[in-house]
Amino acid sequence: MAEKPLKREINLLGLLFICIGSMIGSGWLFGSLYAAKAAGPASVLAWIIGAFAVLVIAFVYAELGATLPWPGGLARYPRLSFGYFSGLSFSWIAWLSYITVAPIEAQAVMEYAADYYPALTHTVNGSIELTHLGMTIAALLLFSFCLINYFGVKLFVRINNVIAYWKLFIPIATILIFMSVKFDVQNFTAGSGFFPLGWKGVLTAISTSGVIMAYTGFRAAIELSGETKNPQRALPFAIIGSVLICMFIYLGLQVAFIGSLEMSDIQNGWKNISFKGISGPFASLAMVLGLGWFAKVLFFDALVSPSGTALVCTGATARLTYAMGQKQFFPSWFTKLNKYQVPALGLFINYAVGLILLLPFPGWAELVGFISAAGALSFCSGPCVLLALRSQQPNLKRPFKVPFSILFTSAAFIISNLIVYWTGWETNSKLFLIIIGGMFLLLTYNLVVHGSKLKLNLLSGLWVILLIAGQTLLSYCGSFGGGKGWMPFGWDLLIVSAFSLCVLYTAFSFRLKNKEMEAINIS
Repeated sequence: MAEKPLKREINLLGLLFICIGSMIGSGWLFGSLYAAKAAGPASVLAWIIGAFAVLVIAFVYAELGATLPWPGGLARYPRLSFGYFSGLSFSWIAWLSYITVAPIEAQAVMEYAADYYPALTHTVNGSIELTHLGMTIAALLLFSFCLINYFGVKLFVRINNVIAYWKLFIPIATILIFMSVKFDVQNFTAGSGFFPLGWKGVLTAISTSGVIMAYTGFRAAIELSGETKNPQRALPFAIIGSVLICMFIYLGLQVAFIGSLEMSDIQNGWKNISFKGISGPFASLAMVLGLGWFAKVLFFDALVSPSGTALVCTGATARLTYAMGQKQFFPSWFTKLNKYQVPALGLFINYAVGLILLLPFPGWAELVGFISAAGALSFCSGPCVLLALRSQQPNLKRPFKVPFSILFTSAAFIISNLIVYWTGWETNSKLFLIIIGGMFLLLTYNLVVHGSKLKLNLLSGLWVILLIAGQTLLSYCGSFGGGKGWMPFGWDLLIVSAFSLCVLYTAFSFRLKNKEMEAINIS
């Protein structure tokens, strides 16, 4: 099927703001609290390590995105170097990580709004969950994101640019105001010192407290690269620039949050930090500090910031399903464009799936680990593709080229696998079950539709099977998130790293030969 053109209407600054808009959402409203509960004052290290980890991965995708500026790149790149089975597998994983973002942002809006309208949420087994009314309003909010995206990328970019300025201003203002009103350095050593929960707490915070989820918004640039002007220059700038900008913002927020706490807030231990009566940690602290006016600003931002992120991810997810339809992973009707050159049918199908996800994951905290693990697992394809493509197409024009490619790809692949492992067995077991079930259904559908015409390239996709099977076993044997604890902490990190290098080597060894590769079409 011939490619249908998408309008290239996003400029360099617009793409940067899209990435920033995707990153600064509910993560800044809740991330500081959940990171502190997981790691105490050492949570500041979680944001630094998380940013460094994502930067390594981002460099890999900056090269791929600048070299192959295709819409829905996360679905297309694996098929290019490893064939149909790998492409289907990773596009499905990437879609899972995307489709959950808009619902979690809508949930964040409802949880903050519940302080004014308590009927939106209730507490179940100690966790805040949406009521039927909350789910209904969240569904209407998600629908509004679809409508904005429906009328074209130009309208979407204009609205996002305005929101992005606000989303940059409010977190920075929060840091400055909180640190000027109250900042107690002793909080960083109170409650069993700087490392109350050790390095394991820091690593857990990276995967399950919103740290990785906050940073992975850079991938929106990949999905929208087909609608970007001069993508060879814009993508590296937007991807790397957005991660660096957001690192300083999130780090400042975590420092300001810890420094503004009262000793009574942490006297029962960092794990037990809570704020009664107000769902949002920063809004609660503002009230305690006598900043009632600023608490109202934060409540308004709780509508704007998550909505902006959901708006971006709604559009990016539609581009991903568009690419999946083009590559015959999803039915071809996902490629249909409306008169505004937007894959509208994909928009509304994704919306329907997002509504379903509100049911099993009715609270913000329940979805964070799932999104982080699925996102990190989807990033595993990038390092493998970059390494394979350097061999398969050495003369391909690369406007941005990662130095020391073997070192960078190895580090990026190890980091992605470690993030998945740190998420823990309780979350990963559900994720892997959904991945395997979805892959089976998609393969069955495509085999029925395309029959003998479908070449699966199973040998080149062997590494995908090894990756998922190995991660399942490692998560089960590990000590994170309900694992059996058979691998001692410290040694488990070495085992996961060694496993990652073996899978990366397998992927490179069984990459498609040049004559097997699809023709590269950058037009």
